[in-house]
Amino acid sequence: VVVEGDSNASIQNCQIKGGGGVGLFVWGEASPSVTACKVIDCVCGIVVRNEAAPSISKCIVHTCRDACVKFAGNSHGTLDGNLLHDSFEAGIVACGKSQAVITNNVLRDTKGCGFLLIEDTCVTCTRNEVEGNHVNGVQAGEDSNATFQE
Repeated sequence: VVVEGDSNASIQNCQIKGGGGVGLFVWGEASPSVTACKVIDCVCGIVVRNEAAPSISKCIVHTCRDACVKFAGNSHGTLDGNLLHDSFEAGIVACGKSQAVITNNVLRDTKGCGFLLIEDTCVTCTRNEVEGNHVNGVQAGEDSNATFQE
């Protein structure tokens, strides 16, 4: 599923499954609201790029070969109250000058990292839980600006 341009779409209660790529791709200046969706068995569950600024809440994203959620390319956005599990690289990746507010999420069995923060990214993380099997709960590059609370 692709949300692009200046779309303010509302995506609710859907299931996106399988495929050889991204489950939900948000880019351009899109600012969709994504609520109570399931994204399953994708290379990357949700990718946010190029100044997009979605609000993603109450979703379940799992069995991703890359990351459950990836913010990149000067994107913005919020993640609140999501369950992200069983990914190979990370539960959440923020890179490429992205900015995100990440609150009340559970990252479980992310194999690599719960959070992977690289390439001049800026995130604020509050009340998130990293559980289960992972190499690092948080891996942050020296050029990342991350604030973790509670």
